[in-house]
Amino acid sequence: MGELSPDAVRALSAMLVDRLVAVAVTDLDLTHVVICTHVATGVTSYQGPYRDAMEAAAAAERDAACLGGEDGEGELRFSIAPLVAPETGEA
Repeated sequence: MGELSPDAVRALSAMLVDRLVAVAVTDLDLTHVVICTHVATGVTSYQGPYRDAMEAAAAAERDAACLGGEDGEGELRFSIAPLVAPETGEA
């Protein structure tokens, strides 16, 4: 198989981006958790679940503001993630 033309690469890239955005937008409505990781030690805690990404993001912002992002021992990192059902491997 030969190389793809620049137009074909652009078209395929646009299709991929569209698909990734569609999946990401769909994930916003899923139940989410807040993840807090102490950078120096790797100790991680989870809070939630929250109804959706916006509720989890608000909780993460609130926690980061309360804790000041620093606890004197090292930085805390906050992120959010959707809760998804585990894959069973069944088709």
